Formats: sequence, structure tokens, C-alpha cells
Amino acid sequence: MGILYITRHGETEYNRLGLLMGRKDIGLNENGIKQARELGKKAKKLNIDFILSSSRIRARQTAEIVKSYIHKPIKIDSRLIERDIGVYEGLTMKEVEEKFQKGYSGDMAYNKTPPSGESVQKVQKRIFSAIEDLKNKYPNKTILIISHSFITRMINKYFNPKISSDEFFNFTLKNAEIKKFNLIVIK
Repeated sequence: MGILYITRHGETEYNRLGLLMGRKDIGLNENGIKQARELGKKAKKLNIDFILSSSRIRARQTAEIVKSYIHKPIKIDSRLIERDIGVYEGLTMKEVEEKFQKGYSGDMAYNKTPPSGESVQKVQKRIFSAIEDLKNKYPNKTILIISHSFITRMINKYFNPKISSDEFFNFTLKNAEIKKFNLIVIK
């Protein structure tokens, strides 16, 4: 049985300011670098075989810092990039609610694609595919995935398929927080 640890990249200025961030390629801020170092120290205790990172710079920077602590290879998987949130990019949640989603709820956010953005179903398809590939290619490995907020929620949904849309959004990882899942292969 393999083990999958997931984490969210270290903090960026968008995170600090409470701005929504999808595909915008922003690096870590000073606090994010500190968080990535702390993540690296924690990762030393996890017996990780390799790091799998989103291709976005904030995730790659986090992965490189963690690698400096655990000395394991980094693999990049572009399927792990954050959801394209279209016109919501760079807005606060309050601005999204005022301009686009009055009466905002988890169910609405789950079922409504942001204008010019990516549907939840499309994200689910690519993330579930990535997890299936890991299960098939690395059934007995311990892997650390470094990705993004929405992607960690989707990975949680993979392992908890019956969660509601509100439960989906209630699952949150702080920047550089770790969550463990068992990669069970059923034959």
C-alpha cells in the first residue's frame, strides 16, 4: 500500500491579501518561503520517495525548498495546476459575491463554472486521472503532492467520493499544511 501526502504551496502575496488565485503564476512571499522550510523539516520524518508538484511557480518553489531537506526527486505533473477561475482571478470572495454570485453557497460554487473558467467536472477528471496513475505506477511508494487549494479539495473528494458540495469546500489546507491518504490498489 502506498501513502499519499498532500499539501498546499507556501503563501503568496495573493494569499496574504485574500485574493483568489487560479492560473496566475505567482511566486512565494517571504512567509511562504518560511512555511516551505517548515514543511521540509516535517517531510524529513515521512519517508517520502518523491515529490509530485504542480507546474505553477508557487508549487515548484515549495517543492524545491522541501527537496533541499529530504533530497528526493521532484516530478512535475501539469494536471495538478490550480483550477482556472476565469474572471474571478485576483478578486476577493466579497467581490465575487457582489459581481457574480449573489447568495453564494458551496453548492452554487461547486456547480457553477466561473465565467471564462474551468468546470469542476473538468478539474475532477484530470485530478482523478493523476491519482489513478499514481496508484497504478507507484502502488507501494510514499509520495508528497504539492499543489493548490482547490486541487487538495479535489484529491480529498477522490478519497471521500460521497461528500456534499459544502463538505467539499469545508475541506481546507492552510499553506504548507499536510494531509495523509492511503493509496489502496484494488485488484
